[in-house]
Amino acid sequence: MKYLYFLVALLFFGCQNEEAAGGPCSYQKTVYPAIVIKVEERDSARFDAFFSVKKGGVTDTISYFMLENEWLTPEKLANVGLVVGAVFKYEVDEIVSGSCTPRITRLVLENEAK
Repeated sequence: MKYLYFLVALLFFGCQNEEAAGGPCSYQKTVYPAIVIKVEERDSARFDAFFSVKKGGVTDTISYFMLENEWLTPEKLANVGLVVGAVFKYEVDEIVSGSCTPRITRLVLENEAK
């Protein structure tokens, strides 16, 4: 029975660590302009958008759905002004220290032209 109390106490106090898995990590953020080159309708409620991003002298095309794993809605398109030619942010976080996810990428749909 003594051992049971010891195990319960060990589990309780051992699970109190609020540090993220992989420990504290720091990242270096780089922001690139992402220009909308195409908005594609899948059906009346789902859209995808394609962005042109130039990084390191190379131009790449990025799909919103492939990066974010979600469709755009008509409301989201209208709210952020997502039309061909609009400029948004493509953020790349590269790990500097720690053992978390080494690279995080995301599209920030806040129109810079507003």
